[in-house]
Amino acid sequence: MDRVLRSGLFGPWDKPEVIEKLDQPAPGCQPEEGCPQWGIDSWHFYPNFMLLIWEPGWYLTYHYWPTAVDKHIFECTLYFVPPRNARERLGS
Repeated sequence: MDRVLRSGLFGPWDKPEVIEKLDQPAPGCQPEEGCPQWGIDSWHFYPNFMLLIWEPGWYLTYHYWPTAVDKHIFECTLYFVPPRNARERLGS
């Protein structure tokens, strides 16, 4: 299935065209220039927000909402480039 859809656990294998057109990652991402092993960058913003940028061209956010001294609500939202066709939709 992964080979047919060209995707896996971490999303589509092929970067979206909008990402491929970028010559370099965004400032602050991949601090070591030309590092081929770059895969993820993450930032935590006090008090409850986290941003993770993945190399294949998508990102996600985490929110932690305290509800009690020993409990919280965890929210995760993933952001992908919108698919252009059915294959891309199934692969994301």
